[in-house]
Amino acid sequence: MIDAHPSRWKHRLLTAGAALTLGLGAVVAPATGAAAGPESTLPSGNTDYRTLADYENDMAELAAEHPTLVKPITLPYKTTSGRTVRGIEISRNVQANDGKPVFVDVGMHHGNEWPSGEMTMEFAIDLVKNSRTPYVANLLDRARVVVVPVVNVDGFVRNRRQTDTNTDMNRNYGLGWTPLSSAGAAPW
Repeated sequence: MIDAHPSRWKHRLLTAGAALTLGLGAVVAPATGAAAGPESTLPSGNTDYRTLADYENDMAELAAEHPTLVKPITLPYKTTSGRTVRGIEISRNVQANDGKPVFVDVGMHHGNEWPSGEMTMEFAIDLVKNSRTPYVANLLDRARVVVVPVVNVDGFVRNRRQTDTNTDMNRNYGLGWTPLSSAGAAPW
């Protein structure tokens, strides 16, 4: 069992009369993507966390099925371990160079926080599925949405918070970055 509270808080919580019975069991990375089981209300219909291959396949499928609405993108720099970071761009007439404003939605700065990647991917799927509704159509006529579900590919592959160079991507932005013992040695 993994204790739901860091040890430094355990004494304080017990002293305050809190009962520490919440446990998470053995938390491990999922072995497969969408699995049969309980009915899902997510746009994708998934009922399980995705693997990296699942994310890449889902994005490729969206681009192949909706070529005027979705195009695949690859970030210009590989990870420190040489992995490619992929995403998609969503907009009406997506192949045009039209100068529309861009909204960027990036998930999984921490490689072991799977829901952030799921929310980002589900948002993309929802936009595409609802692209003909008036509200979403208006958005996609006026803007571009760039979605990168897994920005910390190395951390996701290893199921850890930091990158392979021990950088916390959610703390180490170049602007205003201050060294912290938990954040890594430099901005990413």
